[in-house]
Amino acid sequence: MKGSKVYIYGLMDGDNIIYVGKSVSPRARLANHKQNYNTESLKLIILDFFIDKEIYWVNKLLSEGHKLHNKEFLMDCQECEIGEIIECRTKTSRSVLNKETNQIYESIYKLSQEINLDNRQILLRINNPEKYPEFNKYKLI
Repeated sequence: MKGSKVYIYGLMDGDNIIYVGKSVSPRARLANHKQNYNTESLKLIILDFFIDKEIYWVNKLLSEGHKLHNKEFLMDCQECEIGEIIECRTKTSRSVLNKETNQIYESIYKLSQEINLDNRQILLRINNPEKYPEFNKYKLI
């Protein structure tokens, strides 16, 4: 991996851009914005991108045996084109980040397949970290 694409996007409400942000996973970011704004009408337009080489250098130096304080992480980047408009008409499942490994599960369902709990049980544990401290490593994104 030479680097990760980091996308600069505009959050659109109708034809108006109401927010500018950046993300390596614009589709997941759109789902997050829809939850925060509590609306399904939002869409993203890809304005630009740049290549972030931090991940490349962390992985390279760790593989060479350097004792970095960073943990190894690989991002599951999405490929989008400048000018592409991203929409989700159906409600998108929330993604889950494992903060220890920086692995991103595309949905709670994907995580449930790995740890043999149903979606409801996973949400209960992630949302109640005081009762389930072993789930502190997971974060909804």
